Amino acid sequence: MRKSSCNSLKFDDTVHCTFFSSNALNENEWKELSHSINNTIASLSTDYIWNRDEFKVYLPVFSSCTNEDEWFIIYLVLQISKMHEDLLIHVEDNDGYFLLIEAANHLPSWLNPESAENRVFIYQNNVHIIPPDVSDLEKQLSISDAIQLIFRNPETTKADILIQDSIRNRSFKLFKSIDTNDKKNQLGLKLTCGFKIIENQSTKDIFSSSEYLKFLSSLTKNGYFKDNIEGSKDYMQLLEKAKSYFSNIECPINTQVCHEISDLKLLDVFVDTKNKVISNSNLNMSEDDDDWLDVSPEQINNILNTRYGESDNMDESKLKPSNQITSTLADFLKTTSDFEGIERP
Repeated sequence: MRKSSCNSLKFDDTVHCTFFSSNALNENEWKELSHSINNTIASLSTDYIWNRDEFKVYLPVFSSCTNEDEWFIIYLVLQISKMHEDLLIHVEDNDGYFLLIEAANHLPSWLNPESAENRVFIYQNNVHIIPPDVSDLEKQLSISDAIQLIFRNPETTKADILIQDSIRNRSFKLFKSIDTNDKKNQLGLKLTCGFKIIENQSTKDIFSSSEYLKFLSSLTKNGYFKDNIEGSKDYMQLLEKAKSYFSNIECPINTQVCHEISDLKLLDVFVDTKNKVISNSNLNMSEDDDDWLDVSPEQINNILNTRYGESDNMDESKLKPSNQITSTLADFLKTTSDFEGIERP
């Protein structure tokens, strides 16, 4: 049996995975295996958006990324262990064996954060826990002895089915494949509900809303209506101007939008478009590609260079030191300006 050497450094908010093999692999074979595992990870995480660093396997350290992705990593590790049956995988984060938290209601009474050290692994698509009858809790269990125990007694160390199901349900439920129609159906439903909510608000009189009454009260307090008597001609003219201003400027955005939707629905073009959409609803239309949302830093640089041209390397002799710039700015701020402006120092 061989394993990759593992660095003792642990970073905050990071999930660590160490891979062990029951086969005696040389360095080149480990490299080939890590390359194969990375290809598997890439194919399984095609549509997954990583919170920070993507999960990759390196030599000599096998580790991972932010623990915000920890349950997706468990899903990947289970899949990897199913494809490579000789691999035993040790997974933990800075808090220890986080995957046991999900199965807390089904853990044996002897298992706790202290006793779990070097006793929890993933092997052949199953969680393995080394029980006390296989290795005494009073004796410290080394990582090498733990690995040998699981390789020799996989059926004895295989965790209870309730523990397996708890962990699998958490990882597989979150990251199972989504039907290609789900995305556009969900988006259409959300948009429809949103427009219906806004449209229902259009029946409300905006000039009886609390926002308008506060607006009107503020105008009165600040003397907008002058000495005009309420209901008089001049008062009503000022009131109409205030209403016009409120409906166009101060009116809450959702109220403004609902009125625009109502006006739009009265147009013939809306009716024609609606009928066309209904008649084509059974056609197998593909959704718009949203790959344009994923832009790499290199692509951004290429876009900027195409638009503005590549920047020339500046002559270092022309660059001013930071202390000189600060001094010049200070002199500028101390200068008094006149009607002709101020001259740059």
